Amino acid sequence: MAKYEIDLLVSGSLEEDKVPGAIKDLESLISGQKDYKVDQWGKKQLAYKIKKDDHAYYFIYTFDCTDAKVIAEFLRVANINPYVIRKLIINLEKDYGYKATVNQKKSAKSAAQAERYAKKYGEYDAKKTTEKVLSSLANSDGKQTAVKKVKKAVSEDDE
Repeated sequence: MAKYEIDLLVSGSLEEDKVPGAIKDLESLISGQKDYKVDQWGKKQLAYKIKKDDHAYYFIYTFDCTDAKVIAEFLRVANINPYVIRKLIINLEKDYGYKATVNQKKSAKSAAQAERYAKKYGEYDAKKTTEKVLSSLANSDGKQTAVKKVKKAVSEDDE
């Protein structure tokens, strides 16, 4: 079962009492899902015009869904609805950001990659390299350019 979030922007040109009727068919598709929640933010000004509208009504839907056909049907109906100016469907179960660090399988894979890199290229100490570069720049006699000094310091660090 996947957890979804749908962000929906409805045209601000509608009167406030007509907005629920304009998106009734969309809500009917997902209202029967498990853990269904609606967060209505009301009418807000947009950062830029979308389809000639500078205001929109914001709706955030969160729910659990097992059937991908429900999401596809919601997207199809939202594309047809003339009052929907933007929609964003997010599957919250995907491993992105924080969830990727919590996922043990992905963490183990990342650790293994770091280990292979360390074996192939050796340990890299950024602080030590930076100190070498800065000290070589401070002790320069003015004959070498900064780029050559950095290259020299890095090549010394590799040895």
